[in-house]
Amino acid sequence: MILGLTTLAICSSVVNAIGFSNTINPTFEGELIHKNNTEMIGINKKIDDLIVESQKKLEQMKIEEQKKIKQMKIETKSKELIEEKKAKQKQLVKKQEDNIEWITFELTFYTNLASENSKYGGITCTGDKLRDGMVANNVLPLGTEIRLKGYGTVTVSDRGGKNFNKMHRLDVYVPRQDGESNSEYYKRVNNMGRVKVKGYIKK
Repeated sequence: MILGLTTLAICSSVVNAIGFSNTINPTFEGELIHKNNTEMIGINKKIDDLIVESQKKLEQMKIEEQKKIKQMKIETKSKELIEEKKAKQKQLVKKQEDNIEWITFELTFYTNLASENSKYGGITCTGDKLRDGMVANNVLPLGTEIRLKGYGTVTVSDRGGKNFNKMHRLDVYVPRQDGESNSEYYKRVNNMGRVKVKGYIKK
């Protein structure tokens, strides 16, 4: 019994000597709080950075969206202006056509072969080489431009036989196709026959 009490007394003295206590060391507690505060500050900074970055991205997206909307408006306006211009052109053409004196032209067709021209072959009465878009007529002045439906604009550049002593009679020059022989060329063009077409003399 005496030995047990002595041992207990010795243990109690050792505990007191090393300063053991149930309370936390104030210095350690302060360091722990400081560490936690530092970590929270770091976390808060990351959150703030993420918020700022998100705001920047949102602003950039808004700018890009505004650019797209602006571009779409420009494109839409351009299309509207183009359509408006086309409509005005159609109205102008219709107005001009309403004031046009339409003529029914009678067309025949010829080649550049000597048999259908002079001994010099495929040249006009003025010595120019026959080209696509040239016609012969003995009444209209040389250089007169005529708009023919389905044929476009042709120019009086040559003279013909007595059959073309009328204003509405035109002999239309037809170019030779690649690799076409004289007989093939002649047959193709003469098979085009005689055609009546609406047109007008361009002023």
